[in-house]
Amino acid sequence: ADGMPAYKEIKALEDVTISDDYDDPLTGVDFFGDSRDLEYGFTVYLQGGGHQHEMYIPGWKIYYYWYDYSGTKTYRSGSAYTIEVDSEERNGHTHTLNIWRSRSSDDSEWIYSIGDCRFGSISDDDVGYVVMDGECS
Repeated sequence: ADGMPAYKEIKALEDVTISDDYDDPLTGVDFFGDSRDLEYGFTVYLQGGGHQHEMYIPGWKIYYYWYDYSGTKTYRSGSAYTIEVDSEERNGHTHTLNIWRSRSSDDSEWIYSIGDCRFGSISDDDVGYVVMDGECS
């Protein structure tokens, strides 16, 4: 692959567009860590009722609700810190959820939990959150 023209073009493009320390965990951008979530957000998947929904959580919400930007500059963890997010439409409906996340240490994976779930999107009239067995799991 090293001798292929396409490979050489990609390597040349890397030299022009990516700095030498792009993957350095001390001085470069953290492409696969928590700081990337603050910048770009991420997608969460809701599975149940025989189908799946996607929910995009934008970086600004993570920064505002799940990050202590004014104090310790650490990530908040636990059910006291929820984000309200709605899903995209699937199977003829959407959901609005209050979700939170937690982890046991700074090096462990996040665990996401559903606090509340209801039919409809955030902009719909709030008819109250109800337990939706099988639909929000």
